[in-house]
Amino acid sequence: MIKKIIHIAPFEKFIKAAHNTFEAAFPNANIFYIIKREVDYPYSLGFDNYKILDENEESFNVVLADIETADYVFLHYLEDTKARIISKISNKSCKIVWIPWGADLYENTRARAAGDRAGRRRPALYRAHAAQPGGSGVQPRRRDRLQHA
Repeated sequence: MIKKIIHIAPFEKFIKAAHNTFEAAFPNANIFYIIKREVDYPYSLGFDNYKILDENEESFNVVLADIETADYVFLHYLEDTKARIISKISNKSCKIVWIPWGADLYENTRARAAGDRAGRRRPALYRAHAAQPGGSGVQPRRRDRLQHA
């Protein structure tokens, strides 16, 4: 039986629909960590079971402590912040699930904004795998990507 699901997501309009879907499937088991950005959005999340996650070590430690007792971690849109968090997870029984949104598969907009000519860097998933203890820095095989080594 699933008791605790952690979601790490950006503040985006899609999160409300994701919340409703997960709550219908797993009532009262979901906690959403919403990554705080500098931009104010013209809409609200529309639900209560969330916490704001600043992009600093103190906030990362709070979410990592919560993950220690979680059954699953769902990453909605994988980017550098989430890659840094999952690279530090020590709960070996926690399953990590990545829900791609599109841009996280095809390009890294921060790299493009920074002037990278190709507009891309290695995907955040690659960097997270390389940061794992014993991580080789080699892109994991497709079937191994979502499993925490």
